[in-house]
Amino acid sequence: QCGSLTQAATVLGISKPALSKQIKRLETDLKVDLFSRTAYRLQLTEQGEILFTQCLRLRKELDDARSICQGLVDEPEGTLKVVAF
Repeated sequence: QCGSLTQAATVLGISKPALSKQIKRLETDLKVDLFSRTAYRLQLTEQGEILFTQCLRLRKELDDARSICQGLVDEPEGTLKVVAF
């Protein structure tokens, strides 16, 4: 969405090297290149597009689950954290 690591890191509130390291770790774990890199632009590969779409779906599912859970109690409290690998 940002088009560059610098902009994405700023939006996320982390350093560019930290973001780059996380992306590289994910690419290594998945054994695919998620981005095509040029000197001026960062673009999702086909595999990156697929992962991005799935992540958006997961985020919506999580938001829906959170809403349902909060609707089941009078005064929702606490934090729901989900970690996916």
